[in-house]
Amino acid sequence: MSKHDDPTVLLVENDPAAMDVLIDGIKQQGWKLEVAATGASALQWAEKYRPDLVLAEAHLPDMEDLGILQGLSDVGCADVPVILLSKIQGPEMRVAGLRAGAMDFIHKPFFPEEVVCRVGNWLRVSRRLRQAETASAATAESVAS
Repeated sequence: MSKHDDPTVLLVENDPAAMDVLIDGIKQQGWKLEVAATGASALQWAEKYRPDLVLAEAHLPDMEDLGILQGLSDVGCADVPVILLSKIQGPEMRVAGLRAGAMDFIHKPFFPEEVVCRVGNWLRVSRRLRQAETASAATAESVAS
């Protein structure tokens, strides 16, 4: 998680209607939110502040399909969970996104409450993994001493 108790979600969406619905759902949960309309602005923010989760359109106009995944890896956020959103029907894009590193893939149009539930679930998983890593590092350090 971020340095504070409230997790930060980076929303990367270029569809204003989808963005508004997602902003409302995320804010209702009390999570911190950063919004970007382009992949480039999202990557700049992610590199500087490191989100706890990224919820992103898979087809951003300033990037190749799924380019946000490689971009996040390039800026040191490869371990940040990413949930992708897409209007494209069929399993090929979903499978490609999951193989490229996305933790989840949601088809548009989506049910907003489902998206919020998935974001919450992945934030919990991420927090637990980081807690386990911290405990493991502390144990290794005490054994080495």
